[in-house]
Amino acid sequence: MKKSQDRPADAEERLKGREQVPPSALRPGSGSSTMRNPPFDPAQGLRQSAIDNPQSDNERLLSESQRIAHIGSWGWDLTGPIQWTDEAYRLYGVSPETFTPTFELLVSLLHPEDRPAMQRWFEACRAGQSPGELEFRAILPDGTVRHLSGRGELICDAENKPVFMAGTVQDITGRRQAEEELRQRNRELVAVGRIVAAV
Repeated sequence: MKKSQDRPADAEERLKGREQVPPSALRPGSGSSTMRNPPFDPAQGLRQSAIDNPQSDNERLLSESQRIAHIGSWGWDLTGPIQWTDEAYRLYGVSPETFTPTFELLVSLLHPEDRPAMQRWFEACRAGQSPGELEFRAILPDGTVRHLSGRGELICDAENKPVFMAGTVQDITGRRQAEEELRQRNRELVAVGRIVAAV
């Protein structure tokens, strides 16, 4: 099937035959029903989408914000699997299609040296204490080591009964690498200083 191709003159001829819309038809409340092609307003689609489905837009915005900041979040109702956001899955290098997060499976993703600290932190959080930030290492499926920072808290109902745990996990690998590079440079400067002092 041959596609028809417009020459500029053909397109111009078609535009000449189009009904022109008077400016009054573009104003809201003008009462005109002759508007065939309203002016393009890219923001209108976003506004209408937000009106039609505000939760979806909020979720999309949250997901993009977490992706940009490398911060995931999680929640747990104290009984079933832990709920992770998309970014939390990305940070641990696993997929929601193949990985159902439980505490035991989460611990299995960590560097063996960091597992006891995570267990203590999690139990303190579950007991309603405020254990603060925990820095730990995750081993991704490809063997990459990622430095993460976790925070969490226990949420209680009106009768002070624990009902939910919520928290965040943030990729701090870049920060840890920069800190290590700075320490290395300081060591080198100290070594150079000793050599100069000995001369």
